[in-house]
Amino acid sequence: MPQHLVKLSSTTSRLNSWADLYRINTFSIFFVTNAFLGLLDKGSREKEGYTSSVINITSISGLRNSLKDMCVHP
Repeated sequence: MPQHLVKLSSTTSRLNSWADLYRINTFSIFFVTNAFLGLLDKGSREKEGYTSSVINITSISGLRNSLKDMCVHP
């Protein structure tokens, strides 16, 4: 295979991995939060002055340049 096609294939694979990771991290937060909306509403009404919340905890690993070539976990 010509060298420029190998490089393009490698770049495409990396981009696909990032896209998969983005879908996993973004969609899961949306659907889990959506599933809890009823409970969040109930919790907010049970104690006056308090509101229920979803706290999303993430990692900074995706922003670190030294980890840019890490694989995506299935």
